[in-house]
Amino acid sequence: MAIRAARSVGLIALSTLAAMAASAWGAPPDPSAGEEVIRDAMSLGIRAPAPPSPRGPEAEGPFDRLIIRDVHVIDGTGAPPRGPVEITIERDRIVAIKDIGGTRAMSGPAAPACGARVIEGKGGYVLPGFVDVHEHIGTPTHVYGGSLTQVDYVLKLLLAHGITTVRDTGTLLGLGWTADLGDASRRGGITAPRRRCSRPRSTSSASSGWDRRTTTRSST
Repeated sequence: MAIRAARSVGLIALSTLAAMAASAWGAPPDPSAGEEVIRDAMSLGIRAPAPPSPRGPEAEGPFDRLIIRDVHVIDGTGAPPRGPVEITIERDRIVAIKDIGGTRAMSGPAAPACGARVIEGKGGYVLPGFVDVHEHIGTPTHVYGGSLTQVDYVLKLLLAHGITTVRDTGTLLGLGWTADLGDASRRGGITAPRRRCSRPRSTSSASSGWDRRTTTRSST
């Protein structure tokens, strides 16, 4: 098993180096770029990654209007927490943050719900969604632990830690598969963070081997 794992890791390294070398030598774009690692892994008998489960009852929204009441905001700038406040979100955009008490002066009464979804924060804390700039939904070498990592587990684990956007570097499970995952997330078909993915560059510059940004299968 150790020998097979070492061989798979070697294939991954060779695929990466080949992609970077092609970029440096100005080779023509490879239509299969981004599929090298999973293609080589599958040649060893590893099954293709399964798609995530459709969105279930654990998810809500999107909402035309969402109100989060009685929370303290940590905005990520280094400023102290602000609160208690009431946050109003309309179509995924924050449109108002009102102080509703505490040591700050009242800036107005609580906004009427008017059919909005209301979350009572009960003195909790709110932070901006985190961005994971180097993430892999999984790697083919996981199979030597028994199987590929369950995609649903990874996606929900990211959300549970407050990560709402990820950048999948290298697309080790395949560029097409990873891009389709991002498409499903944007459509709300699965419960998952927003996703960006990158594949080997196809230009003459070799400054970075994995910075070709793609967001959908059609943009590959």
